[in-house]
Amino acid sequence: MHSASSQVMYAGMEVALHDLCQPLTVLQCKLELGLMKGGEEATQAAVVEGLRECKRLNAAVAMMRNLMEQRLLDANREERG
Repeated sequence: MHSASSQVMYAGMEVALHDLCQPLTVLQCKLELGLMKGGEEATQAAVVEGLRECKRLNAAVAMMRNLMEQRLLDANREERG
């Protein structure tokens, strides 16, 4: 049986993983469009927009990391009584 904190962590991880999908898809599309269009301006726009999506990805990963760290702290507290 999972503890309440585990259930919260799993729910949070599910949301965070779902949230990773959108910026990954956008990042891939922007970079592919930049390659298809070619030229310096299209490439620069693809990089700028790609960097914006990378920031969103990093935020989602940071949230997942925080959830895991919190769960580990909770588990340690539960073990100690």
